[in-house]
Amino acid sequence: MALTEDSFEAFSTLHEGAGCAGCYCMYWHYSGDNRQWQLEDPARNKASKLELVRAKKTHALLAIDDARRDDEGRPLVVGSIQLEPRGSLTKLTNRMPYRDLGPSDGRWSVGCLLIRSGERRKGVASALLRAAIVWLREDPAAVSLEAYPRLGDDLRDEEQWMGPESLFVRAGFRVAREHVQYPVLVLALRS
Repeated sequence: MALTEDSFEAFSTLHEGAGCAGCYCMYWHYSGDNRQWQLEDPARNKASKLELVRAKKTHALLAIDDARRDDEGRPLVVGSIQLEPRGSLTKLTNRMPYRDLGPSDGRWSVGCLLIRSGERRKGVASALLRAAIVWLREDPAAVSLEAYPRLGDDLRDEEQWMGPESLFVRAGFRVAREHVQYPVLVLALRS
């Protein structure tokens, strides 16, 4: 299911219970520095995300478990994947590992991949990524999808909010830029 104004509260419930400190997938949209980000009000992030949703300037797909309900009686959201045109992610493109990636036209980014704690390692992330690839291939202007996994031997699940490298490799992504902690992987959407 796509993130819309109708599904926003269910999306918010996932984020509020996920230990991501009130981000609501706004980190890469944020124009301030990391110190300012740490002081940002979660309610403001939520409101900013809703504004982007209403303006159709942010994109995400949600994984829903129709058999279960959240505290408000809505179908339970078990995961989300944020998909954005790379050029719209100011903070990402200003960070050292992601500068100078070339033209951004038609290049999309996996901005966040969040899976509910009890649902990890059950195939939810793989299903969301497959759905994202299908969704983007329906857009004739989409050229590629980039992923920015964080590498490290002792990362906690919460530190892999960009998705694990192995997920993208299994889906056919190739390494476009090597980096000891922050590689860039890419999947061509057109042959």
